[in-house]
Amino acid sequence: MAKYRISGVLKDSNDTIVTYAFHTIIETSTGRAVKKTKAQAIALLEVAGNSATTWVWNYLRGGWDIGETVTVVKGSFKSSSAQQKRPLSYITGLFIAFNILFQ
Repeated sequence: MAKYRISGVLKDSNDTIVTYAFHTIIETSTGRAVKKTKAQAIALLEVAGNSATTWVWNYLRGGWDIGETVTVVKGSFKSSSAQQKRPLSYITGLFIAFNILFQ
């Protein structure tokens, strides 16, 4: 059973998400970002007991905020939202661009 934070995405020239920045939560800290493909990310979250939330940088406070719960429904990511289920690509519009991290 593992817990993850998703802090960003990398997109290709067609604006399609190709990798996700996954952090493993380790007791009292959070690990460094590791790139995961969509297939790898889905496989992680389909394991019983594993869970993930978005992780959004708060510019006013200068720290990370835990966002919405992310689940896999029929091979696609969905977020938990009080209003509706939204695709993860909607939420990632709130994330910092992480291209620099992985170059």
